[in-house]
Amino acid sequence: LPETVERVVVIRDPNYQDLGTLDCVERAHRERRDAGRACRLRRPSSLKEDPAVTAARTLPHRAGLKVDVVDLSRFFCGRRWCWPVIGGVLVHRDEAHITRLYAETLAPYLARAYDRIRGVADVE
Repeated sequence: LPETVERVVVIRDPNYQDLGTLDCVERAHRERRDAGRACRLRRPSSLKEDPAVTAARTLPHRAGLKVDVVDLSRFFCGRRWCWPVIGGVLVHRDEAHITRLYAETLAPYLARAYDRIRGVADVE
């Protein structure tokens, strides 16, 4: 990284979903079943290693450079499962990208994580 870079914040990739997950969600919805539970994915196969996080954690130390990782995985997955619908909101729009609405629900948590990184006190 150029010497002018003083801070790097890496946001961990969300989990991935299978190709058939959106079809499963639609089918569960039609059948009035809980799509989150019916179409859930095992965490180990859905939450992949993130190369950017690995790189951030192994970046050689340099004076004046701060590197932080924000991991929002707990908002996608529990200990064993990752859910395609959370709080009635569709999480992914395709295999690897989250929906705008779900991203908006994460905004306050991302803002708090960034404030912690910057050392800004919680004013609540």
